[in-house]
Amino acid sequence: MILSKELNNPSDELTRVITKQVYDGIATQKIIKEFRKLIKTEIQQIIQEKVDKKLNDALENNETENETINATEITLNTTSIFTTEQEKEAYEIIKAIASNVTNPNNIILRDVKTYCGILYKNNASRPIVRLYFNNPEKLSIEIFDNLTTTKGDKKGNKYTINKTSDLYNYKTEIESTIVFYQQCER
Repeated sequence: MILSKELNNPSDELTRVITKQVYDGIATQKIIKEFRKLIKTEIQQIIQEKVDKKLNDALENNETENETINATEITLNTTSIFTTEQEKEAYEIIKAIASNVTNPNNIILRDVKTYCGILYKNNASRPIVRLYFNNPEKLSIEIFDNLTTTKGDKKGNKYTINKTSDLYNYKTEIESTIVFYQQCER
């Protein structure tokens, strides 16, 4: 019960303990409030990654091809995250683009509260595109490449788009990101 409460809404005490380990300044109430949001999001993302890894491990060990689980349909009950039709459409477009350089099954959708991530081989360290579609009036994307993903730097190139089909305009960037990740595997 206590752990569940801390995971859903980290207390000041837990937030201070974690903040002291990563923040050198004075942990004012404003700083604690900012870190609480970050900690809550990070906890949820860690849990989601663990669930995804367990599912992927189970899928890899399962020799029956007919029994597959669609990772996009699995969500944690503790979050209010849902994948919109626009995000699903964009995901299918990115899979189609990626099929020129990799098996489309290597392209995985992982939705979080602030964006919808498209990952290579379901690896959070291998982002391809982030979809910022929470505001339907202002669609934007963030595309990662070999210059923005080295040594943990997760800042990509951001673009505003008018509709999901505009993703085809970024075919070269998306393909080169995937090719870069493939080269890293060798």
